[in-house]
Amino acid sequence: MKLTTKLTLLFVLLTTLPLSLVGYLAFTNGQRTIHQNTVNLLVSINNLKKANFIDWIDNKKDRLSLFAKRPLIVDFSRILTSYGNENTAEWEIASRKVIDEHFKVSIEGGGGFFELMILRPGDGLIVTSTDERHKFKYREDQAFFRNGKERTYVQNAYYSLSLEQALVTVSTPIRDEKGNLIAVLAGNLNLDEITQIMMQGSGLTRTKETYLVNKFNFMITESRLQPGSLMRRAIYTEGTKNALSGKSGVDQYKNYRGVQVFGAYSWLPDYELAILTEIDAAEALAPVFAFRNRMVIILVIVILLVALIGIMVSRTITGPVRKLITGIEEFGRGVLDKRIDVPSADEIGQLADTFNRMAGERKRVEEELQKINKELEGFSYSVSHDLRAPLRAVSGFSNVILEDYGDQLDDEGKRYLNLIVKNIAKMGNLIDDLLKFSRMGRTDMTFTTVDMKKVAMSANNEMKLVYEDRVIEMSLNSLPNIRGDSKLLHQVFSNLISNAMKYTEREEVGKIEIGSNIGKDHVTYYVKDNGVGFDMKYVHKLFGVFQRLHSEKDFEGTGVGLALVQKIIHRHGGNVWAEGKVNEGATFFFSLPVKE
Repeated sequence: MKLTTKLTLLFVLLTTLPLSLVGYLAFTNGQRTIHQNTVNLLVSINNLKKANFIDWIDNKKDRLSLFAKRPLIVDFSRILTSYGNENTAEWEIASRKVIDEHFKVSIEGGGGFFELMILRPGDGLIVTSTDERHKFKYREDQAFFRNGKERTYVQNAYYSLSLEQALVTVSTPIRDEKGNLIAVLAGNLNLDEITQIMMQGSGLTRTKETYLVNKFNFMITESRLQPGSLMRRAIYTEGTKNALSGKSGVDQYKNYRGVQVFGAYSWLPDYELAILTEIDAAEALAPVFAFRNRMVIILVIVILLVALIGIMVSRTITGPVRKLITGIEEFGRGVLDKRIDVPSADEIGQLADTFNRMAGERKRVEEELQKINKELEGFSYSVSHDLRAPLRAVSGFSNVILEDYGDQLDDEGKRYLNLIVKNIAKMGNLIDDLLKFSRMGRTDMTFTTVDMKKVAMSANNEMKLVYEDRVIEMSLNSLPNIRGDSKLLHQVFSNLISNAMKYTEREEVGKIEIGSNIGKDHVTYYVKDNGVGFDMKYVHKLFGVFQRLHSEKDFEGTGVGLALVQKIIHRHGGNVWAEGKVNEGATFFFSLPVKE
């Protein structure tokens, strides 16, 4: 074999093998990255749509509840539900005024309902309705009637034979000034609005969609990809099966169209609905396969060019090849600023330019990702700021009404305003805790030798000011110093001591003990109390965001404190856990590694 041929073959091998390896690694890495990004995006959209749906339902419940408290609605309902009063002149006037001056105005004003009705509490008779077909029909066997006599209630999606469509009905009691039940106000929600919520925004692409499925496997929102599926298509996929069994997660499966998809699913227990967000796997992975095809084409072109150059200039190829290989290796290690300097206009120079463009494009993509992350942080701050402004306004005006017009309000009105102020403060605290939790992962840590006893005493003194009316016996044992971030560890003790003081409030004397145990390569610290404790079968829920083992009515809180503790300890390379018994107190432990 001629030397030129040998050199050409050798040069082809030396050039194409590293290129193939880089391409393969880039392909597999890109596939993993896109898969993970797709999963994260689907989960985010699914959670967002779930929150939007719940907010929408809650808004309709609030609107209907406020509607039922209107004095005129109460007066008209009293007339309409009186036995033996049907079809009298007074009844006809009341029915017409309720329909024309209240119900139709609300419906036409975009209240979210397409039908409103009033039912007699004794037998469920519909005494008036915006749909004439339903007047004087009995609904005593419907869940929305039975439950609507006691509270504001949402009857989950069901199929109405009379209307031949899916319905979600909201009901609420109408009571007089003494609290006596007069009637039940019910409204059928416009499911088109739910479909719009599922379809709008959130980066919809050609095959990405979000939809709701009821417990009987029927879609209750319209499909973007197959219109006409609402309550006419039963969905039996792996995603719906998992969601309807109460699970939440992400999986790859065949959807109702028989197409392989990535899907995020969740179960909404309060509404007995499954929410799914899906995208075709082919669309999600299209960039990966396009990249693979480009890499194959580039590889073929490179082989042809290298073979031609090897034949023509075998003796002048060594230097450029060495530069090319070096550049490829730098690219494979992720050094994207490196450029291959081959000052020639032949195929080797073109190959070098191709790699330089690839590196530049890769760097541009990474810079765009960094920009997107910064925009997300800015968006988080903007949302919190935009939420606080209206909250402060509502709270301020509520306080002004209480102060300036309090003598003109009855006790119930004052109670409502106080509830508004209280819940605004609660939402403000929740926003603060969420921001604090989200920023924790990006906060720079400064490691020093921390005097843990001093930190614990400082946190305890701060909490005493919050619970100054309590009788607390504090036992502070030996706490060895540790390497860590002093401010973050102060936050850990503050949260744990605050929890201990809060959950011992039912005790005449709250007893709290802070101590430690020294291990071989770590130190374990603990905060123990004699409070209400908890059931150990729910211990896995303690450190999740918004996870609470006690009702907010019994103990206030946002459900973020312990999640924040866990995040701080994990950033220190440690672990956190808890032990407890119901009505016998609880002990929270966290361990930190011993570092030189």
